Amino acid sequence: MSYRRSLLGLVAIAAIGLGGCSGASASAVPSVSVPSVPASIGTGDLQGFCEDFAGTVSDDWPNIDQSTASELSSIVTEWSTNPGLDSVKGDVQTIGTWLTSMAQSGTAASPPADVETAFQKISAFADANC
Repeated sequence: MSYRRSLLGLVAIAAIGLGGCSGASASAVPSVSVPSVPASIGTGDLQGFCEDFAGTVSDDWPNIDQSTASELSSIVTEWSTNPGLDSVKGDVQTIGTWLTSMAQSGTAASPPADVETAFQKISAFADANC
């Protein structure tokens, strides 16, 4: 009979020990908080872009002469360094290259198809994020 009590006692100690281990390992794992990613880019990153696009670029587009091209190329050059515009960086570069060539050539011309397509993509980006 004492053998049964001893065996029963050992089983009880083992059960408590295993229960303690499983509880300790769960509580020993640190709780990690993952920051949430905003659904859209904050306007703080895009404030200058949004103001420039709405107030200057879209008002002048597509009627670009040499002085307008010079003014707009400096604005678009600033955009190329804005990490908030990475998703349209190629379009910004396309427009910037064309505006720079327009400013240097001195001739007024309508934007070619690739530049107009890039402008439409940036315009859609502005509509969605500004």
